[in-house]
Amino acid sequence: MLDTISQNRRTPQLHRTVDERRRSRTTVKARGSAARAPGCQLLGCCYILTTPSKCKRLDGSSDQAVDALSFHNTATTKMLVRRLSASLLLLVNITSATDTESSSVASKKGYDNLVDWVRRNGGRVDKRLGIAMHEHNGKVLRGGVAHGDIPAGTELLFYPWSLVFGTEGNTATVPADHCGLLRAYATEVDAGESSFWYPYLSMDDSLQTRIPSVWNTSVLGELQGLPPAADSMQSSLTDWFSQTCADGKPFVEMEGSTQQSLLAAVTRSAGMRFLPIFDLLQHHNGNLNTKSHASKEGNTVTSAKDISDGEEIFNSYRGERTTSSDIFRRYGFVESWPQQWAWVDIETSKEVRFLLLPDRYVAISPSASMTSHIGQEASPTLREFQEEVEKHNMYLSAEQVTQFDTAGRSLLKSLPTTGKEDATIVSDLEHELALLSTAASDNNVDDIHMLKDRISAIRYRMQFKETVEISLGLSSALLKKHGSGGEL
Repeated sequence: MLDTISQNRRTPQLHRTVDERRRSRTTVKARGSAARAPGCQLLGCCYILTTPSKCKRLDGSSDQAVDALSFHNTATTKMLVRRLSASLLLLVNITSATDTESSSVASKKGYDNLVDWVRRNGGRVDKRLGIAMHEHNGKVLRGGVAHGDIPAGTELLFYPWSLVFGTEGNTATVPADHCGLLRAYATEVDAGESSFWYPYLSMDDSLQTRIPSVWNTSVLGELQGLPPAADSMQSSLTDWFSQTCADGKPFVEMEGSTQQSLLAAVTRSAGMRFLPIFDLLQHHNGNLNTKSHASKEGNTVTSAKDISDGEEIFNSYRGERTTSSDIFRRYGFVESWPQQWAWVDIETSKEVRFLLLPDRYVAISPSASMTSHIGQEASPTLREFQEEVEKHNMYLSAEQVTQFDTAGRSLLKSLPTTGKEDATIVSDLEHELALLSTAASDNNVDDIHMLKDRISAIRYRMQFKETVEISLGLSSALLKKHGSGGEL
């Protein structure tokens, strides 16, 4: 059911614009000795006003605080503000790195406990299957790693169905009552260490996620109508959960364990089955090196190819015709490669689709046979895939390329901002986020979450526009080379 419901999370909205928030809480005072009045935040050499109150110097001289909006009016002060923001971003990143290191240690301990739990209860885990922190698209994420060379065909993991939360008894059957299943999950979370499932649940960090599936409509508006905005806005997963499973109680007012049950079902489960250890692996259809096989006894995960010591071990969350927008909506990231991008052309009401590989290899209107092996164990190498793309484009008609080119240019023209303008917007928002993060409190948590979500949404639309521009580079070259008719 969760796969068929469009998703969107309602959180308190910001009713003020960025400039209005700057006006109300950001005043920068020049360097010098100063007394901290109520509402002043110390940031390095400066005081930042978080309320309309004023910061006075210790010597009692007149206040020289400068309103942020007027402060921004000159090139010099703009530079100073950006330098201050850059320093704050560095401070935030240093703190984040420390938190990541602590998280890595905690994850290792939790993973060892999870492995012991699986083995004690009839499962098997290869000693070379480990966990580590990996960098993906500028983010440090937890994922699998090979502790030693692993030959193709090696059993990495086996767990009986009795260790899969969400199944009935020792079978793969999932109960029809999804609400009851989610309530049971929340109950086990609340039970803490006394729960049989604690070793598994202790590794569940889904409550911290900020995935587009649960963004509110104001943030979805930052997608400018690009997929997955339309699908996500049609109906709300949290509204469904509220009305169907919680007697109408708003999602934001639910207990943390209840919220966690839904978020875990969205981001971790496979058809409402919660698979221990296997769901810790990151997604990568291009570098997929595992395969999964379900049987009457349980589920077995094996290596699909040789895996070298230190290499990351990947899973596939979805494949074949799944678009990058679908992956982004549900999991909050754009996969590395292959990427499939698609939208509905306003003029023709037809889907426009292209496939993008590294080194700007683009397949215009890829066939189902070309994408059928994505996410499968027998997927081709990158070079084989690139050669397949080249052959595909050779047989496109000029009409097909022209239709694609027209649709792509029409899409970009219809959007209210360019990628370059988006980059400027993101830079400004990141500066504001740095200021808010250093003065974090219960009063601005929602503001911080909203800013992070907005930045994520704008970065995504930037990437969407960039990939369309890359594809138009191909269509333009093909049309120029082959003229306006005949086979390309």
